Amino acid sequence: MLRPNELKKVQVIGLRKDVDRIVATLQRLGVIEIVKNSDGRLEQRKAPQELGVVSEYLVRYRNMMDYLGVENPGFGAEKKSTRELLRVCAKDERLVAEVESLQRNASDARRKKDELESANDFIKQVGRLSFDPSLLTIGSLAYFFGTMPTQNIKAFREAGNRVTESFEIRSTPSSKFESICLVAVDKKHSTDFESLLAKNGFSKIAPPNATGNITLTQESVAREIASIDNELDRIEERRQAISDEFGATIAATTRCLENEKARLDVQNRFGSTKNALVIEGWIPAERLDMMRGELADALEGRMVVREVETDDEPPTLAKTPTPMKPFEDMVEFMSVPNPHEINPTIIFAAAFLTFYGMILGDVVYGIMSLIAGLYVAKKSKGLLRSIGLVWVYAAVPTIFFGFLYDEFLGFPQNTIFGFELYTAPLGRIQNLQLLLVISLVLGILHITLGLVLGFVNYFYRGEARHMLSKVAWAGIEFTLIAGVAAYILKVVDLSPYLVLGIGAVSVAVLYWTEGLVGVMEIPSMASNIMSYTRLVALGISSIAIAGVINTVLSPSPYEGWLFFAKLPLFVLGHLINLALGMFESLIQSARLNYVEFFSKFFKGGGRRFNPFRLDRKHLLEGGM
Repeated sequence: MLRPNELKKVQVIGLRKDVDRIVATLQRLGVIEIVKNSDGRLEQRKAPQELGVVSEYLVRYRNMMDYLGVENPGFGAEKKSTRELLRVCAKDERLVAEVESLQRNASDARRKKDELESANDFIKQVGRLSFDPSLLTIGSLAYFFGTMPTQNIKAFREAGNRVTESFEIRSTPSSKFESICLVAVDKKHSTDFESLLAKNGFSKIAPPNATGNITLTQESVAREIASIDNELDRIEERRQAISDEFGATIAATTRCLENEKARLDVQNRFGSTKNALVIEGWIPAERLDMMRGELADALEGRMVVREVETDDEPPTLAKTPTPMKPFEDMVEFMSVPNPHEINPTIIFAAAFLTFYGMILGDVVYGIMSLIAGLYVAKKSKGLLRSIGLVWVYAAVPTIFFGFLYDEFLGFPQNTIFGFELYTAPLGRIQNLQLLLVISLVLGILHITLGLVLGFVNYFYRGEARHMLSKVAWAGIEFTLIAGVAAYILKVVDLSPYLVLGIGAVSVAVLYWTEGLVGVMEIPSMASNIMSYTRLVALGISSIAIAGVINTVLSPSPYEGWLFFAKLPLFVLGHLINLALGMFESLIQSARLNYVEFFSKFFKGGGRRFNPFRLDRKHLLEGGM
């Protein structure tokens, strides 16, 4: 589980006439990641002509799925060839056209409704000025409708009178400092008035330009909006009817189109001669014989599968157990492990859960975070769903440490239950120094494990120089710890010659393996170890906030109406503290892994193994 699967690069050599059967077999098996042909002597095969048609249908079917709101695709008719699939799509053309028409009509209706609602707002604003909107149609006048700072209206009126006395301004306050204004003036003065309005902070409100009728009344607008609403209801009824009757079939056809597009698209990567076809790809070593046998049966022996010697970097196929997948996503948030190093997912998960539980450490908070994690996982996708599942897992150590700490919503057990169920072994406030020591010991073990993993990675690569650098770092770590324990804390008795000797040799080896840069990073070892004290500091801050909430807002049924005033504030305070605790515990537990731990061994830079396969969830057995 710690090392990824061994992948081998292979070539599948067959006849061009068998291309459909070869591709269908490889797609069904789903064990090979097909890469671009690397042999420059071979012609690059072009994608089949059907790819364009399949791609166009796929865009239309995906659009239909989105519009129809199909979330749980069902199974459609079995489609065994590109020709048959395209025949099914052509047969559904009338249905596709109807769905697209409904979508266009709904979009047009909503746009017109928005325009009418804007027109209604415009009519209301003009109406506040006791002005008949129909007068706006007089062609000899220029109109300016908008807002102006109230204090500027008088100055604008005086300036306008100096241009012409034949103009009208009407205004009404719209806020404390602004007024809605309507200015009417002969068109020959429109340029001068535009300049005056701009100088006085006028902001134009454009009349609705798509209603086609500036003289609409509120009553007529309301009738048109009601008519559009009826049209939208009719469209929605038909959309729902199509979704109920044909949604599953449309979804299944969409999946078939996706698989067919993948089958046609991948052929761009093939190499070929006049009669032969060459396919290159990566395959797990243990699946090679199985693929060879399946191809031989499907092609009646008309093919060859051979291994290829290459210096190309293979993709990474991790052996991560399914329950650990959310933690794998968190590791890959940094980078996908490269195929030559240990996969840290399981170690990351164990350390993360320990750190998280130590920080949050409250029984009730653990139960609440379990509920919150389940909700996030259910409502989210991708990395956020993985984080939700991580919160679910982390609820277990949170509850465990809560019992150790004797923390129940920040209260001790005797306050919650009225008596002690057990003797708490590790109260945080009472055992602060001990917890700090435990956090430092965890840090030392965690960092040392990182150095060991780095040593093992370089051992497998045969890089002796880098192996020695990890030994040197371990020696420096020992020197720092031994020096503090023996000469500052005086808890052990060590020879200064031994400590200084190991330190001097370690620095010398580090200088030889990593140069001056490595030596300059020695202080970072101490800061890395000290970083683990945040496991205690963050937990103390959380319990301190909970204590304040409990002291100030804890409701009592004997307080009368204060009970009902305090209760929602008490709940809200703990919810906020829980949210802060969950996010801080998540971020800091991940940080200790990413920065202090991964820096000792993890290189990353890999890419996930992505086999060419059918989307089996949406196809009948036997499929394409």
